[in-house]
Amino acid sequence: MATTSDSVLTVRIPTTLKKRLNALAQRTERPVAFYVKEALEQSISELEHAYELQTRAQAIREGRVRTYTLDEIRTELSL
Repeated sequence: MATTSDSVLTVRIPTTLKKRLNALAQRTERPVAFYVKEALEQSISELEHAYELQTRAQAIREGRVRTYTLDEIRTELSL
């Protein structure tokens, strides 16, 4: 059931994916929206993490983040 804080999102998906969603919804007697929300909730953390890694990697490549050599780390840790 929608609450006042729910939002509507319109998205285009391949027909084959829509057919799979419809079939799953029909077999389980749940609305397609239930599975779309489930999929988003399960994958959003992975997507956020991947984006953060890409952002950090780009910052390192551009020299905006201080990096350390293995020798510097060994010296700092007295290894």
